[in-house]
Amino acid sequence: MKAKSGHFGNAIIMILPILMLVVLYVLEFDTGHIYHVEVEIGESELYTADEIEEAASVLKCYFFLNMPGFEIREISYQEEEAYPQMLAMAETGEIGGMENVIVFRSVYVRLHGYDGVGENNTEQTRQWILTRDSEEGKWKVDTSIRP
Repeated sequence: MKAKSGHFGNAIIMILPILMLVVLYVLEFDTGHIYHVEVEIGESELYTADEIEEAASVLKCYFFLNMPGFEIREISYQEEEAYPQMLAMAETGEIGGMENVIVFRSVYVRLHGYDGVGENNTEQTRQWILTRDSEEGKWKVDTSIRP
């Protein structure tokens, strides 16, 4: 009599390549691409470099999970450029002060679905407003604006 343990191993060997293809497809087409992003950080009187980098990491993670088919190429923080929006957000009183809001500018392109017509493959810019929970100190993407 033969043992039936070989059937389970054969099934795994047959299913594993299909599972790997599904995972690769999901990573390629159902996520945003952040692999070659350049992060530029200007001088800041409000934040340390570590705080800005932490907020940029949150933005990259958000982009990866929520912008499928796009590739982010640049994230920049320039305090002089972002200050008016940060001040307006802080004045609402909802976030607890200027130290709890940061604004980034990003450059990104559409990778998938480009048909050679229109502006799908041109670089686009977007401003991202992140707020920080004053109790936990965690950043989150609040909103984004296409100028």
